[in-house]
Amino acid sequence: MNRLIAPFVALSLISAEAAAASEIRITPKGSQPSIQGAPENFTGTVRVDGLFKGDLPARVSGGTVTFEPGARTAWQTHPLGQTLIVTAGVGYVQQEGGPRQEIRPGDIVWIPPLTRHWHGATANTGMTHIAIAEAEDGKTVTWAEKVSQAQYDPATPQDITSTQDSIDTLSKKQQAIPLIAAFMATSDVPNLNVALNQGLDAGLTVSEAREILVQLYAYVGFPRSLNALNELMTVVQARKQRGIEDAPGREPGRATPTGDELLAAGTANQTKISGSPVKGPVFEFAPVINRFLQTHLFGDIFERDNLDWQSRELATVGALAATPGVEPQLRSHMLASLRVGLSAAQLRQVTEQLKKHGDAQTVERANTALTQALSAGESLAADYKKNPFTLAYDGAITKNEPGKVNIHPVSYKLNGLDIAANVYTPANYDAKRSYPTVVVAHPNGGVKEQVAGLYAQRLAEQGYITITADAAYQGASGGQPRSIDKPAYRIEDIHGMADFISQFAGVDDKRLGLLGICGGGGYSLAAAQTDKRFKSLATVSMFNSGRVRRTGYNDSQMDSIQQRLQQASAARAQEAAGGAVLYSGDANLTDEQIAKLPFELYRQGYEYYWKTHAHPNSTFKYTTSSLIDLMRFDATDQIELINQPLLMIAGSKADSLYMTQDAFPKATGTTDKEVFILEGATHIETYWVPRYVDAAIGKLSAFYARTL
Repeated sequence: MNRLIAPFVALSLISAEAAAASEIRITPKGSQPSIQGAPENFTGTVRVDGLFKGDLPARVSGGTVTFEPGARTAWQTHPLGQTLIVTAGVGYVQQEGGPRQEIRPGDIVWIPPLTRHWHGATANTGMTHIAIAEAEDGKTVTWAEKVSQAQYDPATPQDITSTQDSIDTLSKKQQAIPLIAAFMATSDVPNLNVALNQGLDAGLTVSEAREILVQLYAYVGFPRSLNALNELMTVVQARKQRGIEDAPGREPGRATPTGDELLAAGTANQTKISGSPVKGPVFEFAPVINRFLQTHLFGDIFERDNLDWQSRELATVGALAATPGVEPQLRSHMLASLRVGLSAAQLRQVTEQLKKHGDAQTVERANTALTQALSAGESLAADYKKNPFTLAYDGAITKNEPGKVNIHPVSYKLNGLDIAANVYTPANYDAKRSYPTVVVAHPNGGVKEQVAGLYAQRLAEQGYITITADAAYQGASGGQPRSIDKPAYRIEDIHGMADFISQFAGVDDKRLGLLGICGGGGYSLAAAQTDKRFKSLATVSMFNSGRVRRTGYNDSQMDSIQQRLQQASAARAQEAAGGAVLYSGDANLTDEQIAKLPFELYRQGYEYYWKTHAHPNSTFKYTTSSLIDLMRFDATDQIELINQPLLMIAGSKADSLYMTQDAFPKATGTTDKEVFILEGATHIETYWVPRYVDAAIGKLSAFYARTL
């Protein structure tokens, strides 16, 4: 009997286990702890969420993997292959011996069994993907060595990186480049000899020095280029005879495209460096010159990956500064230098280095061009009058095209007022699909066409639907009197954007994020306290409007609080009696007066809003009576109600940083929070300087990919 019962009991237990295993199992989002990628298997910050593993006999497992910008796996293989499904951001995948390939949201990547490969985020943008693999003998992956920087980004030589250890300092190699170029441009062969020796001593490879002299033929002519190359040969040979073995460097690592592919690559490079498509009367008069620029200079030459673009621009600036009569081109290349990631401080170092050229006019031309470039900012690309959507930021959309990020001007009602907004949809937008979405709140005095639009467009490029709207009573939105700036209205604007965008085709209202910039950041902190439709919240250069209006910027007006409250009360009384509306903050200052303002935010703010990124709907003024509401508001009141993931981004040199540092520790309701510092950035520079915007977007992309 026992012999019969035992098998029966065993069968019953097996049946019970099978029944339990056959039940559907749901693991709620956020119920599992996140896991950091092991440093021996990953470079950079990598986070794994939602790990899953099928019950036997299933052998499939996987998870959601988020790579911050620049992060990647080590080389690896999978015994039975792996599938990646990209859900956010932009990344790379590369099979050993094959090209590095870009992957974007919606892409599905199949990696065959035992294929050695790596994958990860791009340098400036995070990426999230779902990874699925099947185990063999209990093992899904075999790890190998890490991916080197040269393997990860072959376009950036290992010994001349595009990201400097300090954004305020040129490396010794970089310092040598403008002088080499200047002496070449003036055919000063003896001093060119000295400069080449100094450059090689500083670590320039022979390949890099040669590439500089080759490129510059396009700017100063074949004869000077040939003479300089002959001198480089002489220098290298003489050093070899002295026992100095200079590093040869590497030759271009990728094949130069041809035909239409070359034209397309060159045009893309030209547009990126110039900030917008190049056009004008001279190119209409002689279109062949632009084709030569696109196919040869920006195609044949700039596609060569043995010299990074920062070094190429440093060489061009040095050569043009030493050449009389090309001041407009010099100014353009100062702007281009900013676009490829060189900072204003580094370009000031260039002008200092050029003093060694010995020609005062060279230094004067360089200084003048730099001053004009910094004053103009990105004005050529940011001129709202040249954009059909009146967008005032670099790289703005000029027309809607199939397969690309598109902009949709919309309007809707909010508390009886007409609200003007722009919705950005990602490339290959399909209304039948479901997209994560981000609401973007603009700065005080700003409008949707400025920095809020820039961040909205850049996030759309990462696969998000985004919306940014002019605040009620401001910009193109309705409401009288104009320029009311009451916290309750600004917070309601954010709720209203969420109302509208939640009904927009393709929006997944369960994956709604919030981004607030400057004053919009402070109001976003307030809005997210109670509006739990927002699953995560980020700020850039957060500005606590209530605190500043109450105690002054950097608490500089503590002694006039009651006086200003009296003025606000009198202004409201005058309005109630039918009198004129009074305004504050509307000062028409001269350049000299702006230069004497006590705070960097105000000095650079006038430059940004009045000159480089001006828009007719943008204004500093607000009704004086608004101070009654503003001065009793504080963005950190009840901040502990925020329980969503929180990311706060600010510049290390921003004189507004104290407001982020004050708010962050008060947000005790969430443990998923981070302050991300942009080293070297001021408050306004987070609005437009390419390197800071790129870094912020990369961080935001990874944050939203993980939290939405």
